[in-house]
Amino acid sequence: MLNGRNQSCGLLAACTVLALALVGCDSAKTSSGSSGDAAGTVPPSVTKAVNAARQPIDTFAAPGPAIDTSKITGGKVYVVVPALEVQDFSVVANEIKSVFSRFGVDVEACGTTGGSPDGVANCLHQAINAKAIGIVTVGITQNTAPSGIADVAKAGIPLVNGLTTATGPGAPKLVSYVAPGFVKLHSWLTDQFIVDSKGSAHVLAMRTTSNDITPSWANDGVVKVLKDDCGGCSSKVIDVNTVNQDKISTEVSTSLVSDSDMKYIVAGTNNYIPDVVSGAQAAGRSASETKIGTVGGALAVMQQLGQAQWVGAVAAFSLPALSWYMSDSLLRLMVGQPRSGELDFPFQRLFTSANVTGLDLSQKGWSSGSWYGKADYVNGFLKLWGKK
Repeated sequence: MLNGRNQSCGLLAACTVLALALVGCDSAKTSSGSSGDAAGTVPPSVTKAVNAARQPIDTFAAPGPAIDTSKITGGKVYVVVPALEVQDFSVVANEIKSVFSRFGVDVEACGTTGGSPDGVANCLHQAINAKAIGIVTVGITQNTAPSGIADVAKAGIPLVNGLTTATGPGAPKLVSYVAPGFVKLHSWLTDQFIVDSKGSAHVLAMRTTSNDITPSWANDGVVKVLKDDCGGCSSKVIDVNTVNQDKISTEVSTSLVSDSDMKYIVAGTNNYIPDVVSGAQAAGRSASETKIGTVGGALAVMQQLGQAQWVGAVAAFSLPALSWYMSDSLLRLMVGQPRSGELDFPFQRLFTSANVTGLDLSQKGWSSGSWYGKADYVNGFLKLWGKK
């Protein structure tokens, strides 16, 4: 049984939404650096990592032992998101509602006017006043509304931080974290370009500067990987966010014109692809000579990959599956099981020309979750929770 593991619509993917939700005001910047030794070679470890990342997920990986959920009957859980009108957040809220309906628990989704500190604090205090039995925040960092987070802890309400980072502060009995491996996903794109270029990739990386978490995606997932693993490669970084998004096209064009060997771009999120393509075209590039890598897995982007239209690699993750892992994390806190370390979220896969062929790149294929493999996380979790 497959479980609708990629149901969000439109160009935005979950990681894009995170960048949108945590907007900063940095101006565009560029920096460059080149790698060390072993020019023009591809380390076996990089080839192995790419091959492994392309494989389907056919076995459900339980995040912990079975738990006794028999005492969870009724109550209310709050899901706090930056914007209810963004479809990806609706997917998360609806999946969590589906989970907790099995426990007779109501789920209230609360929007925060774009993830503003006041909006987040308001939703958190709504949850406290409603005597919520649990809260899930999505795409909202702990430092967005620290006083509200402190009030939640003081009220003793279990809190799951979703879609930001896999680890962070907070009492282990009350606070947990569930997120895709954004640095890992970026490193997959980088490794793919190292392999594709036979160890000579000149890579332009978009570094999202919305908050203190997102810069590491490019710093550690692109720049560091190239420096450590590809002596014949080089990188240039452009600092971007949704405030200065209108400057991306110009920055991309300038970078490509200044380096005719720069044929790979790690766009970071699907949201930046139109600007990147516009910049590449302004530099006189064609889709056949410039490849874009992105994190997310939206249908339109996967179709571009399938048709070899600019997109050369997609590091995708399943947002519905992530929602079930968030729910499991909250249930574990509710029954008194503290978080036990960083979760390695398994429903992630690298898609390239090598494995996109044969996928059902239609709305039906997108909704079925068949892209990711045969693993059945729904029944897997229901068994863990004693609901099957």
